[in-house]
Amino acid sequence: MAGNLVIKQNQEKQDLIRAAFKSACIAEIKALKPGNVHIFSNGHGMTVEDFMVSAKISAEEISAIGVSLGERIFNSVSKTVEQVGCNTNLGIILLCAPISQALFSKQGAINIKNIQNSLNGLLADLSVEDTKLTYKAIRLASPGGLGKKDKYDIQQDPNTGLLKTMQHAEKYDRIAYQYTHKFKDIFNFGVPIIKKKLGEKLGLRWSATVVYIAFLAHLIDTHIVRKFSEKTAINVSKEAKILEKLVRKTKKPEEIIPKLIKFDKKLKKNGINPGTSADLTVASLFVTLLQEFKE
Repeated sequence: MAGNLVIKQNQEKQDLIRAAFKSACIAEIKALKPGNVHIFSNGHGMTVEDFMVSAKISAEEISAIGVSLGERIFNSVSKTVEQVGCNTNLGIILLCAPISQALFSKQGAINIKNIQNSLNGLLADLSVEDTKLTYKAIRLASPGGLGKKDKYDIQQDPNTGLLKTMQHAEKYDRIAYQYTHKFKDIFNFGVPIIKKKLGEKLGLRWSATVVYIAFLAHLIDTHIVRKFSEKTAINVSKEAKILEKLVRKTKKPEEIIPKLIKFDKKLKKNGINPGTSADLTVASLFVTLLQEFKE
């Protein structure tokens, strides 16, 4: 009987994770996010359709039952690359896979506190095999601007746990930083902003725009740093801060959209893609929707 109950609970979690992840990805791609691919504008050699297909494909792997974190990451990335032929969601998967893993690792109510507690335990216990599969996934996705590192280089075969490699990478990668800082940018910054905007009845799509701009304004986007420079990333953040004041206050998003589109065109003209801010946006939406859908 106990075994049947666990199977039933895992199937329910799988359905919840699949639905929340897919909805988070779709909400993000439908949101106007200056510099990033969205429903108003393609960019950087990728289309909205690429991201829609990626959301559907990776949702199945992100929500898989009975796999390790490394397997969850690698399977999600490999199936996506196989279908769309490019890296559309590596950062999203690196952020959302541990959250999914944490949900499966413990029984109990699905709420923010329990997700955080499960995640903290999970991150402290990641294996060398998790590292190997994660490195394999990153090599397969082949993100731009990684360069060669003296220690824990992505092209080398790792011999340490995933958390150790993330500790080394956190200096230049905000996604790695989440692993070593209990995903605090998501739980303490992103999720509260989305909940506030949803409470104002402005919709999930606009909530995604607001949190994206907030991330871009307050965190140096490490994808921009890798592809361009820290100076470029800081300048983009300064421009985003001006827009953040507007998007946070407005009750009429349509009045702000022309300014967002202008910023979007400027960034894309210069080939600047705030990819890390977009990835953090999806993860924040994912956590929010896990709780919203459960309730």
